[in-house]
Amino acid sequence: MATNAYNILIVEDEGVTARHIQTSLKSMGYNVAGAASNGEEAIARVIETRPDLILMDIELSGNMDGIETSEHIRLQCDAPIIYLTAHSNAIQFQRAQATEPSGFIVKPFEDGELRANIEMAMHHYELKQALQVSETRYRLLIENITDAVFLADLKLRPLYINSAVTRLFGYKLEEMQYIRWDVILAPEAVPKVEQLLTKVMALARTAKSEEDTAAETMLEARRKDGGKCWIEIKIKLLRDALARPFALLGIIRDVTEQMHRRALETEYKQQREQLLGALQNVLSRTPLGCVHYDREFRVISWDATAEKIFGFRAADVLGSLPSESYLPAKAGPLIEELRRRMTTEAGAIQTVCESITRDGRMILCEWFLTPLKDEQGDFSGFLGMVRMI
Repeated sequence: MATNAYNILIVEDEGVTARHIQTSLKSMGYNVAGAASNGEEAIARVIETRPDLILMDIELSGNMDGIETSEHIRLQCDAPIIYLTAHSNAIQFQRAQATEPSGFIVKPFEDGELRANIEMAMHHYELKQALQVSETRYRLLIENITDAVFLADLKLRPLYINSAVTRLFGYKLEEMQYIRWDVILAPEAVPKVEQLLTKVMALARTAKSEEDTAAETMLEARRKDGGKCWIEIKIKLLRDALARPFALLGIIRDVTEQMHRRALETEYKQQREQLLGALQNVLSRTPLGCVHYDREFRVISWDATAEKIFGFRAADVLGSLPSESYLPAKAGPLIEELRRRMTTEAGAIQTVCESITRDGRMILCEWFLTPLKDEQGDFSGFLGMVRMI
């Protein structure tokens, strides 16, 4: 009995032969979707029954032979077609091959031969269908992710690229297939790609898995319109079933915004450090001590005047809370209250409180505290000015 009850359409113009095939199919456990004796009828039956497989007599009578009928059927469905023929010649065989049949059976044939051809044809068809589904699924995934993905040979020449690559660089898909790296990269970035490839190949000699061969770098690139962009490129080596290297898989991510943000942050930090340096330079000439705090009120800067007032060196207080050094331990709640008021209500605050010097003396100090904000307008810390009264 057949392992699967496939629906099979019989296309045969000899009535006796058609009935014999129908009986054989049923005895083997298959379902007969129908029978047709000419090409026109066969096409109509295919549309009506959508069979799993078609047994097609090549020498059909009528306006179309089996091969021409199969050409028309191919426009309607992709069911496997097995040709049945009493005669075989080279010209006929070449014509039949163009329709991509799943087999040929020469009449007369035994039931075992028919069954073997059917099972083999359906097995190959189901494998092909599963592969197409898998390829479609992964292609849809690759084509719809925002990152650019490419497959290249071992010399980094593109074999496949997804549409995100064209969106990133502005070239058409057919242009990207043959484009050189030195066209889309800044001149100083080209050697870095070669170094990246060398690194991947070096990792491959000791790697235990494909993931262990991955390497990445940041590069400046050029778009088709001449615009600059920054990309992060990650490459890993692919191996075949015998563990032989055969291709490179690459992922390219547009990091232009991140690089621009990083540059602005670096510029902001430099300007802030210059400003604080200039401010501390001015304040060092006044009797006011200058203390810079982070958002948790931990000391991150302590100038020479503050050292003179309290006796603590910068190394003694950096990273600590005021109540851990130059303010009494009971001042913890006061500090928290001042922090809350500056970040939610009052802004700058002036206050007077007892303080402790390094040698243990109690002194009275006047503080001028101001909250600081970063470039996004978020609180980044506090600036304290202090004098002994």
